[in-house]
Amino acid sequence: MREYKDITHIAIEKNVYSGADVIKLQELISKDKELCNRRLTFINEHRTKNKFNRIDTCVGAVNLGQVIFCEDDEEAIEQLKEYCGEFSIHDDFPDALADVVQRLLEIKTTQYLKFDTGFYF
Repeated sequence: MREYKDITHIAIEKNVYSGADVIKLQELISKDKELCNRRLTFINEHRTKNKFNRIDTCVGAVNLGQVIFCEDDEEAIEQLKEYCGEFSIHDDFPDALADVVQRLLEIKTTQYLKFDTGFYF
């Protein structure tokens, strides 16, 4: 989080620890001199859809090049390449990717820009 100063939202799946992990993370951030002044929004929700169905929904965005990966993320990219549905050894990265893609699709514009032309965007 120190390296990526433009992070504003942190999404953590609410399953194993039922939110206790988010509370602990918030406590650690509040004690950190560099991070305590950042405006961070924590999203901590249960996933209700089947994991494999969620992953399948992001395949199109990946195949169409709408999702761009950093070259340094070799391990994550390898997990994605090896993913083959319910029989995959590693499905954590594809699951996290599906969550991110879905959240990005749900973003709603809350502000409009007005230019001198009078048109709104």
